Amino acid sequence: MTNIATRRWCADESASTLLAGFFVSLGLLGLAGLVVLAIWPQAVPGGSDGFLLRGAVWPDGEYLSWMLLHASFSAIGVGLCTRAYLLADAGRVSVVEYMVLPTSAIWGWAIWGERLGALAWIGIVLIILAGTIIALRARDQER
Repeated sequence: MTNIATRRWCADESASTLLAGFFVSLGLLGLAGLVVLAIWPQAVPGGSDGFLLRGAVWPDGEYLSWMLLHASFSAIGVGLCTRAYLLADAGRVSVVEYMVLPTSAIWGWAIWGERLGALAWIGIVLIILAGTIIALRARDQER
């Protein structure tokens, strides 16, 4: 929704300005979450189940290198997506943006062996179906 508003309300802004605002906002929200957890600590489940409630943890070198790689590609991807919303019809750009969800599921399976439930598969099929319909309608409108 915010990317659709970007084209209308921020058409004169550069993609880099919008990208900087996006990442600063994420950082501020993360900082606010850490403050809330410091003021009202919660019982933290072990392992990955406690990820959201764990609070600040100093990362090791391997984590930092993976995070730097991930952050670099994320910045490029979000920047390109933001630029696309400034240049093209939001309905067409959103098709590409929402393909992140099925792609993430596929990478989760390929890298970590995560299994998808029936609801996830239904969501993937609906995203692909909606994208196909939007693409076909856009093609018909161009004729």
